[in-house]
Amino acid sequence: MGDREGILAWIERIGIDEPSHENRRMMCEFVATVGCNPIIAEINRKADVRLRTSLGAALASLAPGASPQDRSTVVDFIITMSGEW
Repeated sequence: MGDREGILAWIERIGIDEPSHENRRMMCEFVATVGCNPIIAEINRKADVRLRTSLGAALASLAPGASPQDRSTVVDFIITMSGEW
């Protein structure tokens, strides 16, 4: 088990912190580049895997009895709501 309060604070930052206007603009450009540049697409895929793995581990620490499918659903929800996609 990890630091419950630290894990919750990290998940809260992912889900609630609003990116700056410049960061939002940059993310739009990045997403557009992902569609036409396989190198950037691979970087994006690896970052997504790392985020999902970290969130999954955090949720497993917070709710060890939850099924992998339930944790995966919550990970999808957090990522979708945060705009980290």
